Amino acid sequence: MKRITKRIAFLLASVFAFSVLMTGCADPNHSSVDNPDNNNTAAPVDDTLPPNDCRTGIYMPTGTDAAIPEGAADAAYIKGIDDFAAAVLNAMEQGWTGVLSPLSLQLSLELLANSADAETASGILSSLFHEPSIETVNLNAAKLLRSLKPTSSATTKNGGIKFNIANCIISGSNDSFKEAFENIAADYYGASVGNLDFTDAESARNAINGWISEQTNGHVNDLFDSIDPSTAMAILNTVYFNANWKNAFTAYKTPTTFHGLSGDTQVTMLNNVNEYSYGNFDCGEMVLVPYSGGEYYMAVVLPTEGTAARDAMVQLLGRWDECQNTVCDLTIPSVSLDSNINALKLISEIGLDDIASGDSVFPNLLNGSSVSLSQIRHGAHLNVTEAGTEASAASGILGEKHPPVQMDAKVNLVCDRPYAMAIVHAKTGAVVFVSVVNDIDL
Repeated sequence: MKRITKRIAFLLASVFAFSVLMTGCADPNHSSVDNPDNNNTAAPVDDTLPPNDCRTGIYMPTGTDAAIPEGAADAAYIKGIDDFAAAVLNAMEQGWTGVLSPLSLQLSLELLANSADAETASGILSSLFHEPSIETVNLNAAKLLRSLKPTSSATTKNGGIKFNIANCIISGSNDSFKEAFENIAADYYGASVGNLDFTDAESARNAINGWISEQTNGHVNDLFDSIDPSTAMAILNTVYFNANWKNAFTAYKTPTTFHGLSGDTQVTMLNNVNEYSYGNFDCGEMVLVPYSGGEYYMAVVLPTEGTAARDAMVQLLGRWDECQNTVCDLTIPSVSLDSNINALKLISEIGLDDIASGDSVFPNLLNGSSVSLSQIRHGAHLNVTEAGTEASAASGILGEKHPPVQMDAKVNLVCDRPYAMAIVHAKTGAVVFVSVVNDIDL
């Protein structure tokens, strides 16, 4: 396969480069991540970056030679996404309030699976509710990433949708990715490639967090609070979404009481009376609220009394086609949510204990050494206003070089008395040489 990625650096060789990374520089083709209003009208991330964005130092791939057929991802793959989302929600505590992107976690773990041995890869794909064929998963991921990009070229300020997914793989300054893994990451996941001095742990942490902040429009800022100097690689994914409602809501002028599990709170409510797709189920009611352009919608689920909101959403994931057009009077709170989750603990809850504990080794990632995982973190942001919705998410996987596996000996054989040897042709079993050692003359 033609190698299509450029090896790039995070520009940490000098204080100047680091300050550029963190503070930015003038670029007429790239909007600032500063957002004083912190609402849905924030300047969206520009996914048409020049070859080298001076603030991140990340080079994007310039092309691909992988044959990605036209058409949508398989229905089974999409169902796997819904099932994984349900598993992730079920792993959260019953009273949890927050936001996350199962898709971001999934894409990170799919990339990771490409570096695992057959048994570990099969376990990862099984936990992602995918068939145990990494080639099929990669192909479906590429199709999905292509189809997620909105067809509208308008900015959110003009009523369009902004949706961007970024992947990046980073090796230590003295390490490099195996070419097969690097090409898969670029060909199917559009990943850029970086090289970073992890021994300067604080600078590495700021560089990674800075890149994530850049990609999420400044909403996921400190995904990693620390990075160990022994880190050898990172797999990063970010998701950014910004869209106006097809029909704007009206914000109530006076606060309304929201009766939460932990008590009552005064909030601003948003209201709209319109024709929406609506379903009434045993576990609750669901309304699908479209965004401008009609390519995305928000599913709002109100559980029946006595049913947890988490459980109702889990039961209704993927049942969008069961909703029918109905005139609805919909009222929802204006909310802004932020989450930062230890995803190592999360994935252990969904059956990946060996990965979470560091027992699983990934031999197909770096040249010359295997890797075990040290951190997986996930951060997300959601802001819902009368105008629309802005959401960001990031997932980060860090790994360290794994020491040679020490095997527990089941047999102790000491040839300190007469013994024999043979040289055998493996394919036929033919003995080529044979030797008996009864005595050794020195």
